[in-house]
Amino acid sequence: ECRSTTSGSLRRCPYLEVLYCSTQCQDSAWPGHREKCKASRAAAKSRESSHATVPEEAASGATDAEGLKAVENATDEAALVAAMRRHAGSEEVQYRACWLLSKMVVDSVERATRAGNAGAIEAIVAAMRAHADSARLQVHACMVLCAHILVSGALCEVNLVRARSAGALEAAVAALRRHTDEMVQMSVCMLLQILTYSSEESRTIAASAGAIEAVVEAMRVHPKSGQMQLHACQALYAITIDNAENISRARNEGAMELVEAALMAHSGDQVLKANATALVL
Repeated sequence: ECRSTTSGSLRRCPYLEVLYCSTQCQDSAWPGHREKCKASRAAAKSRESSHATVPEEAASGATDAEGLKAVENATDEAALVAAMRRHAGSEEVQYRACWLLSKMVVDSVERATRAGNAGAIEAIVAAMRAHADSARLQVHACMVLCAHILVSGALCEVNLVRARSAGALEAAVAALRRHTDEMVQMSVCMLLQILTYSSEESRTIAASAGAIEAVVEAMRVHPKSGQMQLHACQALYAITIDNAENISRARNEGAMELVEAALMAHSGDQVLKANATALVL
């Protein structure tokens, strides 16, 4: 912990009330800070679990086998969503349903809209909250949300609004903070980019939920992954675009130094270079 009293430039760990005067200061303290940060992250997960709720449908006593059968026999989006709601307490059912939903809606605006009308987005976000400890479910949930919102390269505006209203931003940030797994963090960054790019209100919500700190931390944890650095840069760009407060927040978290480090470590990655250089902080 830095003892600097220059409060205007202090940076904070997203899990501990520890302040640093610079990125260099934070990096040098990382070896000793790692274990305390890990313990604090575990405690945060425990607190989140205690507040996680499972929809009433989960109290029906239905078994995983029944739920999986219902999911496999679903003939359309509405039937699949109904199975998710009825078997909300089963992580296996929610995981399988997310996988099947992604296959149903991929590259089809009509099917994505139909699934949204059936309540798919709300069911997916509910699954993320109810099964917060499941890394694989968080990955598939984020990816299927992306498939509902960005269809064949175009935004499905009605599903974008649904996702924001359902609390997808908050659920995504919670997953990012909870899991250090690279696939979880990449999929969350992809979803954050889609959810925040075209909405100032969403940028504010994301920042308030701790998205900037969590994305920067993901860059710090996975410096060797060019894909992680790429998706993190894209998420930061979307969250900070035309938002002076978020830009300042990202700067104070050391985002620019990490972007420069990523460019050096992955100098041959032209896609990363294009996205990183577009991120003006």
